[in-house]
Amino acid sequence: KYCNLFASEVLLPRDVFISMFGQKRHDISLYELRYLQSLYGISADALMYKARKENIISIQRYKYFNIKKNSDALFKAEVEKSIFQNETSFRQENLVFKALNSDLISYSRAAELLGSDLMTVSANILV
Repeated sequence: KYCNLFASEVLLPRDVFISMFGQKRHDISLYELRYLQSLYGISADALMYKARKENIISIQRYKYFNIKKNSDALFKAEVEKSIFQNETSFRQENLVFKALNSDLISYSRAAELLGSDLMTVSANILV
């Protein structure tokens, strides 16, 4: 609860939240929750908690959301699925190719560091 409260207060101010959902709602769709998640990076659980805390939805709707999430595996998977792509870093690859182009390492060492083969490494070098 404290994590959801913190996230909802810090990441999404009350006035912005109310402007998105309005003062009173019967329910909030998963589509709407995902949209706000994409904008503010807040979990669906934290958003529903905030909707309850701000009295936008009733206690019964909030309880129903949690009961459904805990009893319906497909719904739970959808609620908890992150909409953000995993971050990837290309720093190691950049450093390996920089070292290769500066003649600090050989093609075979570059392939070893990249977990690749010589043909792939050679294909990525401009001559």
